[in-house]
Amino acid sequence: MLLRRHIGRILSEYYAQPSHKVVGSTPRGRDINFSSLFGEWHWKWIYRRAYRRQEGQWLTPVELFRPHYSRTVAEFVARSVRAHFTGGDGTEGGTDVVVDRPVDVVVLGGGRGTNASLVLAHLREAHPDVYDAVQYTLIDSSPTLIDLQGEILRGENSEHADKVTLLQRDAADIAEGGENLLGDSDALTVAISLELLDNLPHDKVAIDGHSGELLQAEVSRGGTDDNSASFDGGSEQEVGSSRESNGPLLETFAPLSDPLLKSVLDAVPSYVGRSFSSPRWVPTVACGLIHRLLMERPNSSLLMVDFDWLPPPDLDPNPAGSPSRRSVQAAGEPLITDMTDRDHECYLSAPGHCDVLFPTDFDKLAMFAEKIGADIGLKNPVDARVMKQWEFLEEYGGEEVEKTRSWLTGYTPLLHDFSNYSVLAVTPRIGARSGAKDTRRVSIKRRSQRKVAKARNRKR
Repeated sequence: MLLRRHIGRILSEYYAQPSHKVVGSTPRGRDINFSSLFGEWHWKWIYRRAYRRQEGQWLTPVELFRPHYSRTVAEFVARSVRAHFTGGDGTEGGTDVVVDRPVDVVVLGGGRGTNASLVLAHLREAHPDVYDAVQYTLIDSSPTLIDLQGEILRGENSEHADKVTLLQRDAADIAEGGENLLGDSDALTVAISLELLDNLPHDKVAIDGHSGELLQAEVSRGGTDDNSASFDGGSEQEVGSSRESNGPLLETFAPLSDPLLKSVLDAVPSYVGRSFSSPRWVPTVACGLIHRLLMERPNSSLLMVDFDWLPPPDLDPNPAGSPSRRSVQAAGEPLITDMTDRDHECYLSAPGHCDVLFPTDFDKLAMFAEKIGADIGLKNPVDARVMKQWEFLEEYGGEEVEKTRSWLTGYTPLLHDFSNYSVLAVTPRIGARSGAKDTRRVSIKRRSQRKVAKARNRKR
């Protein structure tokens, strides 16, 4: 089977566990009073205590920075919606425009449902016309998270139950075109993806050293236990294995034939590069989801937030004769962590119930979004902006940021923590004159190169 399908199975098993074992939360009604912090050291102490007190494997910015982070996401939704009416960016004069058309907000990977609840609450308070127009759909592949989202968003105590729809769908099926995202419609649509990209299955590509042909990685069962992780560039190569009850799992390479992978590489050749010599991971499912969104919903905006960098794994000493890597190492390696917080070097040598985390090259993802938007002939071309998370929070949530500054030092973890997070904002270029320079256009090249990647800023 294709490698991305095997990765998908690993992640499906991981997210099929009881939701409280995976996605952590902070106590309801006990939001952190950030303005009372004495500074960065105080925040780190609170952060460690929050992790010790929750059961899940990781806490997201949505949970930690409640409600400020979600209010900022809500402002992105409101501005994106108003931009359709004003022809601008939704800031100048946008509040004077009454939204009187239906709006679909779709969340790809809904987590615990915390963000949806807080976004809807903020829209109701600050943008009531947008709130009245919104129908909110959460799409998730995890049955346990869907159940939890239902309890929070559609339970007896929910204030937004009539606005929320929950759909259990597999992201890979949507990306491959086997299942619809929402269905074709010209409705105004805002899609949100917070910490989903890192958990979307990837493919791995290599090049045949003899013929120069592109190869795709596959996983199959073999009859021998070859622990070698070398790759000499020949096609149909067995390059690693993992002993299973009914035979070892092998990573093999075969000539490129998968339609989705081919389409991604055709759209963004830089995923392999001109001097391609070593294997690389490619975010095929992420690209496929963007393609499906723009195809089905031409009047859509998209917000994606995730890791742009991940640290190398903290590996235990390897016992003699017990190889830890059973697959070919590739650029963009995922971080693989089990339920005891132990890291593993390879997806084939990891135990069951592991989280698989990929870093995202946001610039290439932005290139893909703009290229696909042009290829499918959208009425309004799309602009894809890449920024660091702190830039996004300042631009869309300046008031929320100010509320979280330390009374003593001005420090706020909203801007100074999670420094390995980036944001992709894809929006239609509404009202841009043909052949004219769009003054709102922001280069997909990051406006700031400030990137102080903290040692363990990840899902822990």
